[in-house]
Amino acid sequence: MKKGFTLLELVVYIGIFAAVSVVFVSSILQMTKVYGLSRTDRLVTTAAETSLERIVREVRLAAGIDCLSGTTCAAPPAGSYVPAVGTSGSCIQLLSYKEDIYQSGATPTVIYKKICYDSATKKILFDNDSSSAGDDQSLTPAGVSVTNLTFRPLDPTSASKAAGIQIEMTITGGSGSRLVSRSLHAIAVLRGDY
Repeated sequence: MKKGFTLLELVVYIGIFAAVSVVFVSSILQMTKVYGLSRTDRLVTTAAETSLERIVREVRLAAGIDCLSGTTCAAPPAGSYVPAVGTSGSCIQLLSYKEDIYQSGATPTVIYKKICYDSATKKILFDNDSSSAGDDQSLTPAGVSVTNLTFRPLDPTSASKAAGIQIEMTITGGSGSRLVSRSLHAIAVLRGDY
């Protein structure tokens, strides 16, 4: 009796090994794809929520809206600005105070905060004090791009009678089959108006 494998047995074993290998490799590739998509989804969702939360907080803490524009807000205007219902823009300038205006005896220092969509970099830029140029900080991290940021004033003739802004934002990240996009909406009412 001879020991060893016949050619037919060897072909069958190689066929079974190849089939198992294909299933194993395709499973690993699928898990890698799902992990990459999950990571991109988490990055986009976190970036969208964090930047929208910051925008809403800044609008809520503002004392007023000084500019609502399609591209950029220039130097602070003289007097109070009330955006017309139906207007919208990708840049908003908010009136704030450095000191707490509700403290007795405090003399408030007016500062202007700008939040703008930069179409060149596809980022949301925040300027904490518009008096100094070039100190804008990005509210969105690397790896994501903003495709839409729109500010719309609330209708002051509505039942709420409150001054506020409706914010719409779309953020995307990834590429190819891992492209993830999130659209978020929020409403922020200025303090003292509710």
